[in-house]
Amino acid sequence: MEKYLKTIQKFLPALSVISFCIITFFIMMTHGFIPREDEAHAWTIAENTTISQLIDLMNVEGHFLIWYLIIRPFAKLNLLYPYPMFFINWIITIIAVVILWKKAPFNNFIKLLITFSAPIMNLYAVQPRCYSVGIALLFGALSIYNEKLKHPYMYLTFLVLTANTSAPMCIVSGILGLMFLYDYFRENKDKWNQNHNIFIIITISVVILNLILFYFQFCNVSMPNYEKTSIIKAPYFIAAYLGLKNDLPLTDLLKMIPLWIGTIIFPIAFFRNKHAFIFFVSSEIITLLFFTFVYEARVHHVCLLYIFAIAAYWIFCLDTNVKSRLIHVSFIVLLIFMTILPIKYKPPEYGIVLDEIVADKNLNTSSLYTNIPPISLSPIIPIMNKNGTTFYDMSGVDLASYEGLKEYFSQNIHVNPDSFASILDKNKENYIILQGYFSDNKILGKKYSFEVDLYEIIPFKNKFNGIYVYKVKNIKSY
Repeated sequence: MEKYLKTIQKFLPALSVISFCIITFFIMMTHGFIPREDEAHAWTIAENTTISQLIDLMNVEGHFLIWYLIIRPFAKLNLLYPYPMFFINWIITIIAVVILWKKAPFNNFIKLLITFSAPIMNLYAVQPRCYSVGIALLFGALSIYNEKLKHPYMYLTFLVLTANTSAPMCIVSGILGLMFLYDYFRENKDKWNQNHNIFIIITISVVILNLILFYFQFCNVSMPNYEKTSIIKAPYFIAAYLGLKNDLPLTDLLKMIPLWIGTIIFPIAFFRNKHAFIFFVSSEIITLLFFTFVYEARVHHVCLLYIFAIAAYWIFCLDTNVKSRLIHVSFIVLLIFMTILPIKYKPPEYGIVLDEIVADKNLNTSSLYTNIPPISLSPIIPIMNKNGTTFYDMSGVDLASYEGLKEYFSQNIHVNPDSFASILDKNKENYIILQGYFSDNKILGKKYSFEVDLYEIIPFKNKFNGIYVYKVKNIKSY
């Protein structure tokens, strides 16, 4: 029996990683490789911008620079969209899982629960966004956490790269960076020499360069017009804590349990290890404040709090001199709940509707003008562009151009007959894809007139009652 258990222990890491690869690949297959709006939009940006334009667009984008640079070679070649995004994300998540199994100071049972927990397996592994990159880099930094003073340049490189993957990862990288500087100065306060001075100069230079890049990404930030609230609604959770809300569905109550563990038990349990305590409390509080008052959180944002809890537990377990049964038991309970919670990546509901536009041969070789916000059309813009179709707004701005990409969350929705007719492509068929409809088939302006024939009405239950497609004809100037 003992020999059998040792054999299982020996092959468990490899079997777990292989099983993770197979299961997550199957999940991607069942989802049909349909990207959501922001995911497709990232591809369009990587495909249609220069490096300077890409950096400039960071002040209106949620993803940070690194993700665009990773997918850029495939986007520039317009290669097999959207599969490279999904598979790159999938491979990077597998790398994160391998780092976890090789370097994390956990027993195999805990590693198994983390690997197959819902956020990692059902969300980050199959969602082609920047978050898997941040998780892999964060795990990379944690893998040398105890040797960070011996390998400071490698550790700082991990932190700088992690910081440039997403805003939450920027927060935790800053916290880890400050903790590193504190440890470094404390360790070397009595033995300064020229090498230490050189190290400080290089470190400060790296920080300054990163701040410059961070400034370019966030100068004159234009946030979408979201409400200044999020899934993390303080009054909602406070009321739930106090038992003032008795109408919460079961799934919401289940989701509250990890929150209780994180906000009540973990700070007490981590208190015996000041590094883990400072990292956990500061990262969770600052991230919660960011998602409450700055940017509206979605499930993939909220689950990063779970990733930060794993990081704090990682730091805690590296200190073999500190023992706490409370932290180990509470962390296992957290992992069990994060495994059974119904957290998953949801393919967009509009995929089939937009596929109808892509499948239409007439629309596929035409110039399309629309008053629909680009965010709703972004999943098919790369496909249509590859087929020779161009999407314009009603003022004639190419939605895939640098100018169009800057207006991702807004749109020129008004149809001015004169300005519209003057920018129509005379070498192609012209169609208008309209949110709403024309009350008359003849559109009159002061300088131009044109007629429209109703081509198709496409149900669009997700955001609109219907999309009206018109073919433009009989353009006249006078």
